[in-house]
Amino acid sequence: MSPAVRPAVRPRAMTILRRYAVPAVVFVWSDPVEQRRLAWYAAVARQLGEPEVERLKTVSYEEWRRVCERHALPAEDGDPCAPVSVVELADLARIPGIEIGGHTDSHPILARVSTEEQREEIVWNKSRLEAWTGRVVRAFAYPNGESATDYTPETMKLVEESGFDFGFTTRPGFATPHEPALAHSRFVMLRGVSAGELGHRLAHSWRH
Repeated sequence: MSPAVRPAVRPRAMTILRRYAVPAVVFVWSDPVEQRRLAWYAAVARQLGEPEVERLKTVSYEEWRRVCERHALPAEDGDPCAPVSVVELADLARIPGIEIGGHTDSHPILARVSTEEQREEIVWNKSRLEAWTGRVVRAFAYPNGESATDYTPETMKLVEESGFDFGFTTRPGFATPHEPALAHSRFVMLRGVSAGELGHRLAHSWRH
C-alpha cells in the first residue's frame, strides 16, 4: 500500500484482514505524510496527465525533483488521494497483525539516484516512520520495484545497511523463504485485479 489510505476506506480492509487473521504490511513513503501533500504522481497526473508521470520515471533525478516540486499540491481534507496523517499512521501501527514498512521519503526511481541521495531517502524514511509509530520498521518496498530498472544491487546493500531485514520487489509471485531476504517477490494489487484473482492469491498464500 502507499500512504494514500484514507479513513473511509481503511476500516473495510481492516475488517477483512481481522476476520481472517491475515497479517499485512503498509508500505509508506514519508514526505506526503509529513508535508501534507499529494503523492507526486497524483499531483503530476492531475496537472500534466498520466503520460507525464510515466515520462518522469525515465528522466534524471534532478529533472524529476524539479518537476515534482514545481507541481506539488497540498492534500485537502476529503480528497480520496490524500495521504494518512501521522496520527492515523500511528493508529494503524497499533493494530495487531499490521506492520508499517519503509518506501523511501519521496518515492524516486532509486536506480537514477546517487548513492548518498539513496541513503538519505531510505534512512530518513525509516527514522520518520519509527518516530511516528514507536515501532521498529523492518520491511522495505522498492519504489516501482523492477530490478535494474528501478533499483540496483547497490540499493539493496543500502537497504540492508539501513537496518531493514526484508526487501520487496514488484516481481510477480508469492514470496517464499527461499528468496533473497532483500529481494522478495510481491504481487502489485491494482484496480484491474479481479475479485476471483484476489481470492486465488489469498487462498494460495494464506491457508488455515
